[in-house]
Parts: sequence; structure tokens; C-alpha cells
Amino acid sequence: MITNISTIQSTVHSTVVPLASADQIHEYLVKAYRIGNRARLRFARLLAGLANSRLFLKLGHPSIAQYAGHHFDVQRSETYELIRVAEVIDDLPECRKAFEEGSISWTTLKQVTRVASTRTEKTWLEFNEEHTFTEVRAEVQDALHKNRDVPRSDRYGLPNLTVKFTLELTLEEQARLETALEKAGAEIAPAPGEERLETKHVVLYMVERFLRTDPEGTPQGRQERNDSPYVIIYNACPECRKARLMTPDGSIEVAPESVDRLAGDAAEETIDRRNPSTLARRVKLRDGDVCQNPGCGYRGKLHAHLIIFRSHGGPTIPENEISVCRYCHALLHAGVLEVSGNPVEGLSWRPRSRTLFVDSDNDADAVAEIPVARAESATADSADVNTGLEDSITALVHLGFSRKEAGMRVERACRELVQSGQDPDEKSLLTQVLVSS
Repeated sequence: MITNISTIQSTVHSTVVPLASADQIHEYLVKAYRIGNRARLRFARLLAGLANSRLFLKLGHPSIAQYAGHHFDVQRSETYELIRVAEVIDDLPECRKAFEEGSISWTTLKQVTRVASTRTEKTWLEFNEEHTFTEVRAEVQDALHKNRDVPRSDRYGLPNLTVKFTLELTLEEQARLETALEKAGAEIAPAPGEERLETKHVVLYMVERFLRTDPEGTPQGRQERNDSPYVIIYNACPECRKARLMTPDGSIEVAPESVDRLAGDAAEETIDRRNPSTLARRVKLRDGDVCQNPGCGYRGKLHAHLIIFRSHGGPTIPENEISVCRYCHALLHAGVLEVSGNPVEGLSWRPRSRTLFVDSDNDADAVAEIPVARAESATADSADVNTGLEDSITALVHLGFSRKEAGMRVERACRELVQSGQDPDEKSLLTQVLVSS
């Protein structure tokens, strides 16, 4: 035993990558990621095969979700997501290839396979290359909601989807909140004969009042600010009248009427039109005071960075500048991070890690020996199990049981028979049900 442990330790230490070699560590990470993707896909296919053949009953589990949770700590929803992806992935060869090569993640694959078809999968993969996961997820949700199978061609930010906002309150806090909502609702009470205002409309009224007004007076020890930290940033195009709201997750499309309603009393630089303010301030407001490097999202002291350097002939105009944090700004000037495009038509970010080639020809060797299970290869006795279950339920219905009760009794009898090592055919199932009754 001591010799084995020493051998293992020696093996582990011999494969440690020097921390000074960033390129080599990156190469190993990409390879491990690709192998993980291929193993996950193989796992999903095996799980789907077990689910569709119902052979999990032979293993003593009443459902595939219970089996996956018991052995692999996979949540019920994720179990069925694995099965769903496994059942559609063969019809989406481009998605499967991208996932196995590590071009897309598991979370992205789950989103894209909800809406993509053989005809549109390439379009979705191209969209993913140029956008963040947040944008991809929102676009998929909007496509499902509006029965589209491709991303929008006239995008002007994220689709304005609905979200759920929940709070956990004590009973005391709930009472205070309900009183406040009642008070606000009374201030904007509907006309006689109209329905009572929804809570949503009352809350939005309170939000509007809070944003439009300031407290009277200033507490001691504090100073007034010329610019408020509570700024809602809108962009509006005077020509096409498209508008969007700037958020940490990206810009969200809004109706032009929303901007028109605010334009009368908003600071001119809050709306992205020409104004006499300084260039840096205009750029930061346009970008929502957030670092524009996807995945960074830093808020705080930002720098206005020229996309095309002045030394390369880049003009000092808003269309050639973006807001970045000091870390991303340093990376850009160090040459290990590149950005191209413009804030209007879209930006393309390219870190140095994306330029490193990682050979993946032999990545699949580690998972090649794991077979792929398909539903059509299920054994004959598993079909007999399915038939026996349905026939037993039908027989009990004829005896006077409700179908729901018959199903529950048959499932319980099936579990008991499987646990005792017996085959759950129709005769044994009916016998077990009647004996238990």
C-alpha cells in the first residue's frame, strides 16, 4: 500500500505544470475542458438510453431522476435537461461539433438546442461567437416566446423580457410594505368604476416618485453632489428612433415613447444625443458607467479608451471611444487584449488566449471506450416491463380502481418486486398489488 501511494504521488508531481508557463497551463485547461465536454455528452446519451429503455427499474430505481440523484447528485431538472439535449444533439451536428471542440459551453448548448434546428443552428453558433451568454440566453427566450427559430436581425440591445422580483420578509415587514402600497395606491386611485390598480403599477409609481424627487435638506457632515450616482442611462437614435436602456447585463431595447417621456426633464447628456459635455463623460454615460469588456462589468473609476489609437489615425470622437476599467485599459495597451468595431455596430474583444492553438486530435481517446446507449438498443425484457406495467394498470381499472390509484399501486408493487430480485411482469404485479391491498 505504501509503495502504491508513493507511486501515485510521484506520478502526480511529475505532471505538474510550471506556473510560469501561462501558455502551457492554458493548453492543458482547454484540453481538460474538451475532454469534459465529450465525457458529459457521452454521460447524457447513456442516461437517455437508460431512461428511454426504463432499465433503471432493473437497477432498483422508480424513476430516472431518482437514479441520477442517488448516484451522481444530479438535480431533477438537470437530469431531464441532459436527456433532452442527448435526444436532439444528433439532429444538430454543428452544435455537437462545437461542444466537443470546446467552442461552446454546456450552459450555452442547453440554450441553443431549445430553439435551433438543422437549418438555423449555424446562425445561432455565429451569434454566440459575437455575444455574451446573457445575450444568447435572452435572445433564445425571446425567440421561444415569439416563435422564432433565428436571432433578431434588427437588434438594438437585449429584448425587453419580463423578470420575476421576489423578497423574503418577516410578517412585520410584510405588514409595513402592504401599508405603503395601500397608501401609494390611494394617491393614484383609479377612477370610479375601474378595476383596482395592480401591485406592479403601484410599485412602479413609487419608483418613479423616488427617482424624480430628492429629500428636503441635507444631513450634517454631508455634501451635495453635482452629479447623482442614481442615473438611469438611455440611448436614443434620432434617425431610426430606436432606444435602449443601459444595464450591467447590457443594453435592453425599450419603446421610443419611454425616452420621449423622460426627455423633457432629463439632463441632456442622459440621452445619447449631441451635447456640450466633455467627451469622456459622454462616453461613460453612453456605456452605462460600466466597463465594456464582456464578463468584466466593473463599476467605479473608468477610463475612456480609443479603439483606434491616435498614433494610428484614430479620431477623438465618441464612436471611437469606449469605457474600460483600469485593468482592462492596461491589458489593451499591453497588447494582450484587443478590441475592434465600434459601440454602434458592435465590439469584438479578443484576448491573447484566443490566439493560442491547442491541438485536440487525441482529446477523444480518454472517452472513446465509453459506449453510446440508444433507446432502440434496449433489451427485449425492458419492453416487457413497460407492457406489464400498462396492462396491470388497465386490469386494476377494470376491477374498479381509479387510473391514478392503479398507477400508484402498480409503481409501488414494481419497486418491491425489483428490490426482491423478481421480474415485474403483469401476473406478479397484479399479485403483489392484491396481496398488499
